[in-house]
Amino acid sequence: MKNKFNGTIEDFNIVGIYFLRHKGEVVYVGEATCIFSRLAQHHKEKKKIFDEYSFFETNCSDKQRKCKEARIIRQHKPKYNVVHNTPSKRKLKSVYLVLSK
Repeated sequence: MKNKFNGTIEDFNIVGIYFLRHKGEVVYVGEATCIFSRLAQHHKEKKKIFDEYSFFETNCSDKQRKCKEARIIRQHKPKYNVVHNTPSKRKLKSVYLVLSK
């Protein structure tokens, strides 16, 4: 007996945040409007080493989803999320105060 999928491609259009894991460790956190398509891209690119994934669906705006993603990245510090793991430029600026008489 062959397995048949009776749904449509829209059934796979899950919007949310996903986690790539390698040996149980979170190595990348991302957000997507179509998680399965994005996971397929990661698998095809072979730039990130992972052996499992997980995700959760969100029903919020793009801005809120990106904020949640950034918060999760700061929490887990995955090795492939290099942009979020470096200090922001604002934090690197120094303030100099010159005092004169």
